[in-house]
Amino acid sequence: MQRSLPIKALVTSGLALALILPLGAILSVVRERHAASQSVLVEIQQTGVGAQTLVGPILVVPYRKTVVAEVVDSQTKQRSLATTAEDGRLHFLPETLSVSARVSTEKRMRGIYSALLYDAQQAITGSFVVPDGFGVLDVAGTTYAWGDAYVLLGVGDTRGIKGTPLLHWAGASRSWTGGTEGSTIGDGIHASVGRLAPSAHEYSFGIDLSLQGTQSIEFVPVGKQTTVEMRSEWPHPSFVGQFLPESRAITDRGFEAVWRTSHLASNVEVALAERLHDKRDSIPNVLGVAFIQPVDVYQQSERAIKYGFLFIIFTFVLFQLFELLRKLAIHPVQYGLVGVALAMFFLLLLALTEHVPFVIAYCVASASCVGLLAFYVSFVLRSARRSAGFTALLSLLYGALYVLLRSEDMALLLGAILLFGILAAIMVVTRHVDWYRIAAPERAGSEAH
Repeated sequence: MQRSLPIKALVTSGLALALILPLGAILSVVRERHAASQSVLVEIQQTGVGAQTLVGPILVVPYRKTVVAEVVDSQTKQRSLATTAEDGRLHFLPETLSVSARVSTEKRMRGIYSALLYDAQQAITGSFVVPDGFGVLDVAGTTYAWGDAYVLLGVGDTRGIKGTPLLHWAGASRSWTGGTEGSTIGDGIHASVGRLAPSAHEYSFGIDLSLQGTQSIEFVPVGKQTTVEMRSEWPHPSFVGQFLPESRAITDRGFEAVWRTSHLASNVEVALAERLHDKRDSIPNVLGVAFIQPVDVYQQSERAIKYGFLFIIFTFVLFQLFELLRKLAIHPVQYGLVGVALAMFFLLLLALTEHVPFVIAYCVASASCVGLLAFYVSFVLRSARRSAGFTALLSLLYGALYVLLRSEDMALLLGAILLFGILAAIMVVTRHVDWYRIAAPERAGSEAH
């Protein structure tokens, strides 16, 4: 047995490499199932509602500009008056804008797959400051006829609007109507506020909006001073956009975050002016939250499989040490069966995680694999005590893997420490082994004579 140690090492190394194939096949299954779960999210967005972005509110004042100018006929040189008319809209952004959002989440199931949906209860308040004459310069021969003003609110996906929201304006409640009246900000709603006097005035507003969506909720900070305060029980927020929260608190019970920004920081006036007038497809700066699952079951399964080859190498090295130190003969077929059992753990883990929580799936899959190997290895190693030691080491390895999979920020550090610890343990155990004597006992004996 010892005389064939180099050949045995080559054979077991070949077996370990061959087991990459089933691990790769299981990895392909994981990615296929992950793609299927993502398609459920797309289907829910197509048949329901998608991510939400709120733009506004924006006060719009339609007008008809009439210009009377003197023209001279190039032929007769006679002078006459010509009248031209042009329709347009003036847009006013809020002087102050405050958004208070309370966001609850729920999972929507399609078969065995799920997608995360949220319901945002929002109280939007603020004020518009309209300048005298709507800020239009007084030019001789030019007159303006002002139409009924309205308030625009851009909504990323209007299918997510729940109930019948109202606009509170100047002490009265006004109803919203679908559409953005030809604006280029996208989908949304608008509410008429009637004819406004062309004199300097401040108008306060309030909007109660219940909005459903998936993935993320974002706000365009259109106010000269914008404050957004959000609270949710979801413990895994990802703050997105060009502005980070001024303050935030994240716990296992959820998160709270507050953003404060001004038009000087966001440059939103220029960006919105370009978008509203369709000069180019500009996207104003946004702030918001994405509701993510930092490590979902498919990501955890994929990460586990990436450690699968190390599991096999560790087990084969452990078998080799038993062969060397305990003078045992373990057949390559036995190596192969143990390697396949280790690979089956990952397939069993994937199948279980689609039906039960990950921690339960992991415990069942690892216990099944450890139990099977403990039974088999007790015959391979010809000793219940050796089998118990092997089982304890394997259980410790599965426990360490679980900690790695549940760690988000420390996974690389913990993985490096684990591998270093295994290498150190092997070096300590084999520090007194005479590898030349084990590999070539006959040659060593002849030299002694």
